[in-house]
Amino acid sequence: MPNNLFRPLGHKELLILTKLLGEKLNKLPYKFNLLEEVWADENAHSRILVNLLRDKTTLHSFISFLKRRYDRRFDFDEESMVSPQITSERYRIDGLICEHNKYAIIIENKIHGAKEQSKQLSRYIEKCKCLGYSLSKIFIIYITRTQYEHASEQTWGDSKDLFSNRYVDISYKEDIIDWLDEYYQEIPRKEEDLASGIYQYKAYLIQLTNNYKYKKMDPNIKNLITSSLQLEDKNGEEQLRALIDNKKAIDNLSGYIDSLMIESYKKIFEKWSIKLGVEFNTLELLHHSNDDNYLKTGIILPYSEKYKIAVLIEQNLQNKNIYFGFGRHYVSEQLIPEVKKYCESLLEERELEGWKTDDNIWWYCWKYTTIELGYADLVALIKLVQDKMNTN
Repeated sequence: MPNNLFRPLGHKELLILTKLLGEKLNKLPYKFNLLEEVWADENAHSRILVNLLRDKTTLHSFISFLKRRYDRRFDFDEESMVSPQITSERYRIDGLICEHNKYAIIIENKIHGAKEQSKQLSRYIEKCKCLGYSLSKIFIIYITRTQYEHASEQTWGDSKDLFSNRYVDISYKEDIIDWLDEYYQEIPRKEEDLASGIYQYKAYLIQLTNNYKYKKMDPNIKNLITSSLQLEDKNGEEQLRALIDNKKAIDNLSGYIDSLMIESYKKIFEKWSIKLGVEFNTLELLHHSNDDNYLKTGIILPYSEKYKIAVLIEQNLQNKNIYFGFGRHYVSEQLIPEVKKYCESLLEERELEGWKTDDNIWWYCWKYTTIELGYADLVALIKLVQDKMNTN
């Protein structure tokens, strides 16, 4: 068989194919999902899951699903649940299901790959023990985006070996979507609101995680790819080789696109830095970082004669996450407890939700945002601190 039969498409041809695919996708029937319009960070996903589980029937369905799928790793009796208390982000724990002196189930959510804090699970376990739960009554559900991500050894401290049958690590892609799909089939028709919410959340997660088990390829797109790669006249082995070779070419092109995206992110942060200098020209501008790992810009505000606060926005270029908040960047060598207390009290006073206040060597409080909303979020936070300082 001549080798040129399997020649992958060149970069120019791939770009043309990508454009054609985009045009085909734009012609598909319009699908609206509210969650796709509002970027949901880990806190938001935790709240969604917790709110679903507050329904006792849904909670039993979830626990039963975990037991069936991970029988020996999650030895919990769901029938023991009589009056469960379910909270989100209380005690700095993403989700907590508990009944006094009976059981405590810790839910840790890492759907966007947020960095683990030092001995994070160990600290949550100790918190539950302080609340009156014996170690044998504490369970942990650790949720990641895909099955290839797991809790690290350090997050456990010395506790991991004690949780062999009371810990399960699951993923949104391989587990949560399956459970939602299964439970959706069981919901009585009269429960329209619950059914609609679960359907939309499942659809959103399928899109977010690229779960091809549930994704159906549009026949027009399939035909376009088949004809572009000339798959019609190839046998199964030849088709597979052509698809593998072209996927490698697409991955190669994707790497170049990622590099261009980073250049665009850098330009955006440079523009934000200039705008901050104009809008807050009487304040100290935070040193603009433009390296290959993190981008950041912001304003430095005086907290007292002794301390300052950095109000900034930062992007991790490895995972593309963008977050803003209060930090010690360029103002102190370590976090100042007095400043941390001030930042947390300000957020509580204004009833602002969704903020991370876990131990972090750089940040007092921080929150995820998007490239579209980032600058406006940062400016609003700066003005919030200014307003607070002016009224004191």
